[in-house]
Amino acid sequence: MLQLDNFRKLKGFGFSNFKRMNLFRQNKGQQECVEAFVRAIENNTDSPISFEEIYEVSKIAIELSS
Repeated sequence: MLQLDNFRKLKGFGFSNFKRMNLFRQNKGQQECVEAFVRAIENNTDSPISFEEIYEVSKIAIELSS
C-alpha cells in the first residue's frame, strides 16, 4: 500500500525496499496534463484522456453529490 500526503510525502507499506519519500515541491501533474492536451490538439491526435473516462468520472461525481 502507498500513502500520499498532500503530494509531498509518500509512504510505502509492505515493500521490502521502499519506506518513504519526501518531495520538496508539490507536483499534481497539472502542467504535464495541459502540455499533453495542447500536443494532442497541435498534432491532431487523440485526447490524452478518453471521452469515456471523462464521462465516467463526471457521472460518478454527479451521483455522489446528489
